[in-house]
Amino acid sequence: MLPRGSETDITMGTDDLVEFLSQIDAEVDGRASQLGTLGDADKEQIFARMLAEDLTEYGEAGDFEICLLDEKTSRGTVRSNGYGFDEESGRLDLLVALYRHGGDVQSLPQSDVRQAFERAVRIHQFVLQGRDLGDPLKTDQAAMLKLLRDKSSSTSEIRVFVVSNCTVRDTTDLEEEVGGIRARCTIWDLTRYHRIKSSGKEYEAIDIDIRDMSNTGIPCLPMPDLNCGYRTYLTLLPGDLLFRLYDRYGPRLLQLNVRSFLQARGGVNKGIRETIINEPERFLAYNNGLTATVEEIDCEVSPGGALEITRMRGFQIVNGGQTVASIHLAAKKDRVPIERILVQAKISRVEGKLLQELVPKISRFANTQNRINEADFSSNDQFHVKLEELAERTWAPGERTRWFYERARGQYQVAKARASGTPKQRKEFEDSTPNSQKFTKTDLAKFVNTWMQLPHFVSRGAQKNFTLFMHAMAQEKQGQTIDETRYRNFVAQAIVFKAAEKVAARLGITPYRANVITYTVALLSYRTQQRIDLGAVWARQSVSEPLLRTLDDWMPKIQDAIVASAAGRNVTEWCKREDCWRQVQMLNLELSLELERELAAGQPLPNVGEEARAGDLRLTNADRANIAKTMLLTAEMWLAIHHWGTSSGELEDWQCGIAHTLIGYASGGWAKVPSAKQARHAVGIIAAAKGHVPTLDETPGL
Repeated sequence: MLPRGSETDITMGTDDLVEFLSQIDAEVDGRASQLGTLGDADKEQIFARMLAEDLTEYGEAGDFEICLLDEKTSRGTVRSNGYGFDEESGRLDLLVALYRHGGDVQSLPQSDVRQAFERAVRIHQFVLQGRDLGDPLKTDQAAMLKLLRDKSSSTSEIRVFVVSNCTVRDTTDLEEEVGGIRARCTIWDLTRYHRIKSSGKEYEAIDIDIRDMSNTGIPCLPMPDLNCGYRTYLTLLPGDLLFRLYDRYGPRLLQLNVRSFLQARGGVNKGIRETIINEPERFLAYNNGLTATVEEIDCEVSPGGALEITRMRGFQIVNGGQTVASIHLAAKKDRVPIERILVQAKISRVEGKLLQELVPKISRFANTQNRINEADFSSNDQFHVKLEELAERTWAPGERTRWFYERARGQYQVAKARASGTPKQRKEFEDSTPNSQKFTKTDLAKFVNTWMQLPHFVSRGAQKNFTLFMHAMAQEKQGQTIDETRYRNFVAQAIVFKAAEKVAARLGITPYRANVITYTVALLSYRTQQRIDLGAVWARQSVSEPLLRTLDDWMPKIQDAIVASAAGRNVTEWCKREDCWRQVQMLNLELSLELERELAAGQPLPNVGEEARAGDLRLTNADRANIAKTMLLTAEMWLAIHHWGTSSGELEDWQCGIAHTLIGYASGGWAKVPSAKQARHAVGIIAAAKGHVPTLDETPGL
């Protein structure tokens, strides 16, 4: 990142910016085409959504709700394209998009940025004053304004993100006090956006001038220079410096950490807070300190002869995020003095070529305070590496296109640039690997967790949902077993989800759009007992007409049900709760006969039982649903049911016998498909075991 107060990097090639602008426009046009929305206002919202996703990915902000509020009042215009609120810090984030059309790189006047900042901040001012804003018939605007009203007393800071596809000469943050609240404007123009997208890094480097923040350097003890690709410095960091760093940069300090701050719930965090509050002078003795990495570090010898750290670039805390966040929380929320707190720190300067290799290992080995699940080390996780390999070599039926799995940010554009030596080669790449068939790690988590009937997890935002997804993958050890069939199923789930997105666009569903989509697809998965033939979806590279009509029919009803069940609560927050999902599951929405026939055609038929042996199968829809539910359970789950049934005496001997038989079927990968009679009894056994066998209660669809 450029130092605060600096101007746009004039050394960046104009050709690079022109090319990058064309990529942005192509992405916007591609998304607009997929959604069937081609107006300029629609494209601006698409651009806003794109930048919101990236700001979240880069740790600049939390999750945004995209909502356009643009209104002229007698006291001035108010305008924003999205919003978010962080409960922990009391920070209100507002997103303003300044999207210009024309194809050429345009310069955005500083006055336009200032105006955008003022119009956004004015929204909060008017809410505090009790002024009427927005169209009450537009539920997304109503939800936004209700949130702002509800949180007005707890809002301690406003951040306005002005995002644009133009260049801005001076990208210095604007900062002022508005009604006793600090308001800051952060500018993401074309140049800054290009710089981070083309860097290939997982974060935007933070540039910290220590003397600017604390008026003095930080004494340190360096290790000998062994010419081994890194050099480590030992130091003590003042608590107030860590507070100001976290207050300024927040989670951006932790982007190379193996886990994000878990809040003050676990024993470790409670202990940290208690020490800060009750024994701050003993914090250094009790706390394990921080491990951090930097790309560059400047040191100078003080007048007293001590070596002092004066500047750090690319500062990242890879262990100790809980410590820093707890200090910040105690100082900001509990108003605890932190002047007496010192934190020991080990800071390693790592050469650029070794960043990807060394930093994950430093993070892995440093994190010993709590048990770390392998899912936390997701950037280079073998699961994602294997998935990327499968995407590169697996072509869709017909061998004309393939899907692109973007394991690391910017890979798609890098691959396109590498393949675009000539206009013809560029066209060939875009035809064979269209942008519409690109998906990222967080996209994958969204598709899969929706299919696994966890829409309340998906509704918690991209990063939280991804963390949950990775934990599930690690627990099930899916990374070791992923193969081409599983990859195709992932893509099929993506196709179903993207089909739902198109339906939402066609129906004009704007309020709570993301929530409605994930809930609709999750309910489809639930009601069909996951019987949709993903292999057929992959083969067609599209969903069937009966399935599409079902999405079309259900989606408005699910939207209405979500809003109604919120019963006046904030709908976005309500969607994050499992209670919301339970309400949606109880909706009286039936599958059409046409879709049921399609599901039956792709479902495994019993190959045990008299009817199967005689070739005389007469299955009802209930039979098929029972078979599907029986086969959702793993061998371990049937073993747990058998153990519970025999030890508790709650199951009859013949029921235990069926459970034992199904252990064998499941162990064989369900090569033997249970008969309708077995499945009918199995469903009764499952119902009896629920509440007694924990894995059943944790399994969606049962």
